[in-house]
Amino acid sequence: LEVVSGNFSHWEINAVGNPYVYDSTNTNFDINLVSDVTIIAYFDWIPPIQPDTITFMMDPIGQAILSENGNIVTNFPFTETYMPNDVISLSAVPNTGWQLNYWSSNNHVFTPNPTASNTSITVNSSDTIWLYLEPIVVTATMLKNPSNSQGEVYIDGELITLFPYSKSYDYGSTVNISAISNTSWEFTDWSSKVHVPNGTNSSSYSFTINENDTITANFNELIYHNIQINAVPEDAGILSLNGAIPPYLPETYTFLENTTVTFSASPVSGYRFTGWSSENLTLELSGNSYGFVNVTDSDVLTASFEEIFEVYVPNSFTPNNGDYDNNKFKISVFTEKEFLFTIKIYNKWGQFISESKDIDNAWDGTNQKTGSQVPN
Repeated sequence: LEVVSGNFSHWEINAVGNPYVYDSTNTNFDINLVSDVTIIAYFDWIPPIQPDTITFMMDPIGQAILSENGNIVTNFPFTETYMPNDVISLSAVPNTGWQLNYWSSNNHVFTPNPTASNTSITVNSSDTIWLYLEPIVVTATMLKNPSNSQGEVYIDGELITLFPYSKSYDYGSTVNISAISNTSWEFTDWSSKVHVPNGTNSSSYSFTINENDTITANFNELIYHNIQINAVPEDAGILSLNGAIPPYLPETYTFLENTTVTFSASPVSGYRFTGWSSENLTLELSGNSYGFVNVTDSDVLTASFEEIFEVYVPNSFTPNNGDYDNNKFKISVFTEKEFLFTIKIYNKWGQFISESKDIDNAWDGTNQKTGSQVPN
């Protein structure tokens, strides 16, 4: 007995007399007939194969040509039926300014990958296939030449404060650029790799961007002079130039020619201001420590200070004379700086009498060796 095809379930053998011993699920076996028998082969019902439904979608709609097995899909959603294991070939041709982002599915695997323009799936169930598109993003990079120019550059009305500056746009967007001169720098022209003709001298310009580009605003530097401000000693005072206090000294500032610049100096504790000096310019002093200068050349303005260090030594004192006035000999030092102090006292014959390293320890006329009061 042999089952050739079909969804076989089992055998049934009905015999007269002794029953036959057999494997009811074996699809191929032999029996020795010894009596009349009835042999029944049972088969299970096989349901018919049902097609699967695939729906195609695009996001955003209308930004690409989607083809399914070579057929262009024009309306979305688009639904088609397929038999299991059918292979569906898909292709996407994005419109100008758009690019394929990825294909999406709940149940299927894309071959070679979900980001390929031409891909395929093998049908295994009903599903929705999405084609996602994104606009091509291009970048406009703005430069300023020279980089230290003080002229202003704008892109789409926004002042650029740090260069290089890059801004991203969707393909085909309009870019508006402008440059503004000031009293120190004069705008001359634009230069660009793609969109702005080199030498364009209009301070405002618009273009449609369709690829990455670098645009440079060129400025011409006007006449200026450097004024350096310094203090001697360096940490002896606080200086200002046109009201600005430099954080470090020496410090250099830039001014247009014929600019009137004010300056001032204030000593820190322990110093006194002694005067201003310059190398090239004539300083107009309005007071001892402040004034102004007309900038016609580069120069160095120096504020000079001297340290306050004054010592007072009394020429006499009257210990133990009963009036309690000027009973001790004390040296006074006037300064804000730290200092070392040592005093040694000898008599007129050069004999040692007293010594101290403490300026606050005034001498009362006692001989340190003998403990007695020295004679007047």
